[in-house]
Amino acid sequence: MLIRLRVSNFLSFDKPEEFNMLTGEYRRLKNHVFTYKNINVLKFASVYGANGSGKSNLIFSLSAMKKIVAERGIDKYLINSFKIHDFEKTLPPTQFEIEFISDNKAYIYGFEIVKHKVKGEWLYHSGLGERKDNLIFKRTDRGKTIEVEVNDSLLSSNKSDQVIFNHYTKKVLKSNHLLLTTLLEGEVKSFKKDIEAVWNWFNLLNIILPSGAPKWLLYDLVRDKEFEKFSNSILNKIDTGIKKLHIKTIPFDMFFGEDDKKEALSLEQDLFELEDPIPLDIDLLAIIEDGEAVIKRLYIEHIGFGDENLFTFQDESDGTKRVIEYLVMLYSLIFGNNDAAKSGDNDLFVIDEIERSIHPCLIKALLEKLSKENIKGQMIFSTHESNLLDLNIFRPDEIWFSEKNPENGTSVYYPLSEFEVRTDFNVSNGYLNGRFGAIPFLGNLSKEHWV
Repeated sequence: MLIRLRVSNFLSFDKPEEFNMLTGEYRRLKNHVFTYKNINVLKFASVYGANGSGKSNLIFSLSAMKKIVAERGIDKYLINSFKIHDFEKTLPPTQFEIEFISDNKAYIYGFEIVKHKVKGEWLYHSGLGERKDNLIFKRTDRGKTIEVEVNDSLLSSNKSDQVIFNHYTKKVLKSNHLLLTTLLEGEVKSFKKDIEAVWNWFNLLNIILPSGAPKWLLYDLVRDKEFEKFSNSILNKIDTGIKKLHIKTIPFDMFFGEDDKKEALSLEQDLFELEDPIPLDIDLLAIIEDGEAVIKRLYIEHIGFGDENLFTFQDESDGTKRVIEYLVMLYSLIFGNNDAAKSGDNDLFVIDEIERSIHPCLIKALLEKLSKENIKGQMIFSTHESNLLDLNIFRPDEIWFSEKNPENGTSVYYPLSEFEVRTDFNVSNGYLNGRFGAIPFLGNLSKEHWV
């Protein structure tokens, strides 16, 4: 579960900017609240703002952190710092920090980057504001050397761990690599649970961009009949014209043909070596079945066409594709693991432009349904859809606004809970009338003479 995110010198963020999932003083929609020790954490958040205000940059910040952790460092990932600093002689560091709950513990993890070097990195057990944060490790780049400070109590009783730790921090760790993932590879037992808890949190972070698609959708349909049943039920009920999803099995030689034999052989070899399925697209999956490499392909049956006249995923409208792409998220949030949910270990879905290509009534109905559930995990999304500004669906502390400072271009975030609004107030009208800011300034556009 995400508690807070702090970002500085990245895209439209200059000085440290914070976004958090902490509750305000509201008693409504109690099923939206996850309680951990002395704090309450929200399960939903929506972000509104004008075009170019920086609302998507919140999502890009989490995406950047996930990519850097997944790639063990920053060799392959370009950091887009705040533009005003691009030509300064001394470039301030780009900094990311998250506070989160994983494996029933609260952590603070962050790093700062200058160009392609990790200048600092830290991991703490969070004191949640009631007690001092407890250091696990802190790494500082001193130029020619990398200094690592560590909680002595974690290593003092295990000499073997001390040797492994010293080897990985002094011999293996590189200036452009993360200490977190270096220690993960090093199997230092004293750090194992904490390092894995952070790593697992990032694995549960799902970023859904307007052009993105869940690569494991088809695999989930293949392996989980309950998910397939759920998917068909949802698609039937929202007037898409879809009757049923079909999954067909295609032999390798029939799918690839003579011209692509080399590609087929390479893929088949990877399948047997990895012993895991390989998604080729949202509707294509390479998998081993009964000892043979085969392709699974998703087809769609529409009402009135029969199962002999199936459609491909690409045949569908953009809106229907988008709904199908959301099926994994909906299923995970509604039917996620209850035990994992209690320890803060279910998925976090972060969606940019959640309403893209979907009718306003449909996206509102889906979110209204989720709002009534005791969801297993969290959902954060950006949107322009004012129809969703409804205090029957979301709490005031779950609605955020992003606004860009006209003087320096920096983005600022603030929640609706900073304003005094009654529970029966029409937030949508108030927002469109400019009461909360975060809308486009159109000037005298009505008087403009088109060229």
